Amino acid sequence: MRREWSSEPQNLLSPEVVSAIRDALRVGMLFGVRTRYDAPEPCAYSDLESYIRSMKECVPGDAYTLWSVESLARQGRLLLRKRGEVLNKDELERIQSWLNSDPRQEFVAAGRPNLGAPAEGVWGDCDFFDRLEELASRCCPQGELAVMSLNDHQESDREWRPTHHLFHALVPNERGEVPVFRP
Repeated sequence: MRREWSSEPQNLLSPEVVSAIRDALRVGMLFGVRTRYDAPEPCAYSDLESYIRSMKECVPGDAYTLWSVESLARQGRLLLRKRGEVLNKDELERIQSWLNSDPRQEFVAAGRPNLGAPAEGVWGDCDFFDRLEELASRCCPQGELAVMSLNDHQESDREWRPTHHLFHALVPNERGEVPVFRP
């Protein structure tokens, strides 16, 4: 079966998307997940150059869901947000308790050790809490850390339908086309 490609849907390198990404990065980090045919991977961006480089290194058709840390913070949708602040043990324990309360709970986090450093992303569930602890130890108190519940940002337990996101789109091929999925 041959895959169809189209230039109709917005893609992650279209001028409109790049402009919106640039605007969002002016006020803060972006973070999210990249989905291929295998497991999702975390991603985080603190500058436009790293975003564009990452998109160009991806496989056409990879799907990205990106959230703006600033937008989620304004809406009160983050589990934790630290900027140049000490992270106390209770704050991480609260997130660990939340993760342990239900094996389906997942988090995605972004951090950077200082404002000039590139952003790093981590994703996981209760089995990967150590990844969040390591990121927090590198980023607090000199840098920035943001953590959100991935479960609170999807509409369905059965399929990936993200909510409150900046973009949910695909990486284009060299012609600016993305795969078309037909039922």
